[in-house]
Amino acid sequence: MTTRWQDLAVAERERQFNPRVAVGHDRVEAYLAEYAERSAAMRPNWPATFDIRYGEGPKATFDIFLPAAGTPAVPFVFIHGGYWRALDKHEHHFVVEPALQAGFAAVVVNYDLCPANTLDGIVAQMRACMAFLAGEGAGLGLAVDAVHLAGHSAGAHLAAMLLHDAGADLAIASAVLASGIYEPAVILELTINADVRLMPDMAARNDALRLPPRPGPVIDVTVGAEEPSGWIAQSRAYAERYAEGRFEAVAGADHFSLLFQPLLPPQRWSVVAP
Repeated sequence: MTTRWQDLAVAERERQFNPRVAVGHDRVEAYLAEYAERSAAMRPNWPATFDIRYGEGPKATFDIFLPAAGTPAVPFVFIHGGYWRALDKHEHHFVVEPALQAGFAAVVVNYDLCPANTLDGIVAQMRACMAFLAGEGAGLGLAVDAVHLAGHSAGAHLAAMLLHDAGADLAIASAVLASGIYEPAVILELTINADVRLMPDMAARNDALRLPPRPGPVIDVTVGAEEPSGWIAQSRAYAERYAEGRFEAVAGADHFSLLFQPLLPPQRWSVVAP
């Protein structure tokens, strides 16, 4: 029988649902340094435009990488994690290189972080970004007849919220949700909430497991096999909502090293390819 997170003592919940605790501070910092190094190495290889503004907030911007200059391409939109309170698009550029190699354009999105922002506000920003892409994407070299979503950790939660309601007239063709946290209420009693400032009503509004699944998109849900059982259960529960979705616990990967693997295996890119 699976233990519900609500039945765990708060200290155990912190271990299960705070990836920095589960992985260890020093290892996390080493991973983040490698993210930055890999991103710096890939940036010169692709035509790119940085810090395109989609909204009002200081960080309401995104970067675009194109597979070839002057060729409109279907957007693969990646949303970074950081528990809605940390990190930045800049160190996550390396994640989208396999999408570029598969012929997508890559859109790497920023958003204003908690505590300056709220979870409601971040979700609203993501929908504003989708509306901007729908209206302005063609002028940026994007073929916006369809959008492919991806996100890691809190970014996977945000991608799941867009699957429910993208806030724009966009066809969402697929979503890759990597190591997501889909029930925000998990953090209500955790140290993380000192920054996120989540309240029960806001957690309920943004609970991706309570929202009806969106028919049509190809769904891939992944998680690190070395992650805590409670965290893995979040991904499994979300994947079970999509009868034709794919779930994979990636062998040898923890929450942060998962991104060193391509978001999709080579044979899966052919399923979602533009």
